[in-house]
Amino acid sequence: MPQLMSRRWVAGLVFAVSLVPTLFGLVGEERMLAASFHDDAYYYFRIAENIAAGNGSTFDGTNPTNGYQPLWCWLLVPIAALKVYIFPGSYLLVYGLFIAGLTALAALLIMKVAEQASGVIAAMIAGSLLLYGRTTTLFTGGMEGTVLGVFILLYVMTLLKQADISSAVWLLGLLGAGIVLSRVDHAIVVSGLGLFALRELWTSPLHPSRVKMLKKCLPIILLPFAALIFYFAGNWVWFGHAMPISGAIKTTGELSFRPELWLRDKGVLLLCVSSFALLVWFALRTRLGRQGPDVERVFFHWALGNAMYMMFLLVSVRWVLANWYFVSPLLQLAVVIGWGVERALMGISRGRTAVQWGAAMLLGVFILKSQISRFEWLNRSEGTFQTEVIEAAKWCNEHLQNDAVIGLADAGYFGYHSRHQVTNLDGLVNGWDYVEACRGGNGVEYLRRQGVTHVATVFGSQITHDGGRMSYEIPAVFAAKNSGNRFTASEQSLVYRSSYGQGTSFSGEIVLWEDR
Repeated sequence: MPQLMSRRWVAGLVFAVSLVPTLFGLVGEERMLAASFHDDAYYYFRIAENIAAGNGSTFDGTNPTNGYQPLWCWLLVPIAALKVYIFPGSYLLVYGLFIAGLTALAALLIMKVAEQASGVIAAMIAGSLLLYGRTTTLFTGGMEGTVLGVFILLYVMTLLKQADISSAVWLLGLLGAGIVLSRVDHAIVVSGLGLFALRELWTSPLHPSRVKMLKKCLPIILLPFAALIFYFAGNWVWFGHAMPISGAIKTTGELSFRPELWLRDKGVLLLCVSSFALLVWFALRTRLGRQGPDVERVFFHWALGNAMYMMFLLVSVRWVLANWYFVSPLLQLAVVIGWGVERALMGISRGRTAVQWGAAMLLGVFILKSQISRFEWLNRSEGTFQTEVIEAAKWCNEHLQNDAVIGLADAGYFGYHSRHQVTNLDGLVNGWDYVEACRGGNGVEYLRRQGVTHVATVFGSQITHDGGRMSYEIPAVFAAKNSGNRFTASEQSLVYRSSYGQGTSFSGEIVLWEDR
């Protein structure tokens, strides 16, 4: 079979496999597709729809919303505009198909990077790792990792393909800006990768003039920096603060350093260790990126960017470690695993073609089984946290008055499927007025001024009961611990209650009551 035809078949297979989870939504119930997205993804969907409708950057229609990554939201706005102006209804399948297409593109790109680094077997392994396991939800979960991964892989692939970096400085600058706008803290990764390009330009014998080389370097430096300035300036213009709320909480020290976040998640801890191990390995192989094959020197600088980024997360993350934080380290690890496996297989076998076909068949079975397992999980999603929250939102649509305003933390699933205004109580996306009210112990008063008529929690254990009354403290991480941030009501004010995940490790209760 010709090489070109082989690659077309591989590309078609990868694209088809990437679409499988979303295509299940065509033949299954909508709840299956709804459960496959992260709660935070629904913030993006709702904000994009509000922007398309002319309401601005807001989740609940009242409070200006920030703390999200801009490029991913902008990409969703055209899809949201179709829903707002042309074809009203549920657009989860359309979002899912768009995400699946980007996932397929990312899989093809990582296969290309791995093939350039090592060979065909490495490409198949890296592609399968992206489509299966922890890395998969970075792309299919509806978060910014979908577009971020594409930009990172394009940046690395450009470095690997260019014999003369000077011919690609504008492309690298634009890709670096794309990475920054996809997730602003990945500017650290851009600095590591960009350092390779700058070193290549500075030491290139093709351009002996250092002054000309300095001018050549400017796009690689200035375009990502301009994206950073644009990000902070946009926050300042729209929200009155250059720093998003979540970032300000980290940098102002309102939360203490929490090493237990890393220690209790073995997968994250292993990824952290592997990131530093890769840095040491490629540093020794290339003498800190100065010698050796271009592939290994590029991977040293990629590992350098990832290690610096992991250090940043170690000292800054104070609340939760979400898997979409780790896009770049996971992508490099997938490529290196494929690289290592191919080297090992070629070392023990002389029949390269037989090994390739054998690996392809095994990986095909592996990927197919993983997607079937995913379908089975989605098919069993009835009674899970996701589906019960969505059912609660639909119950409110039918039974609460149209002018009801519901306050709820972790409000993505609920808020997207609700026809009512839903204000997010954890506050990281609610604007600075809410932050200041909670800091001053006036959070409940502020929310009542905003018109909140009902309060809900998806974790019923957070409610305390005493003498026929119940109490619920606003779960905002910056809220002062006093009665001004605590809702209290009689037991008779309960209007809805349901349980989820019974008999599993993640079980709880959804409780909704009228704020009287």
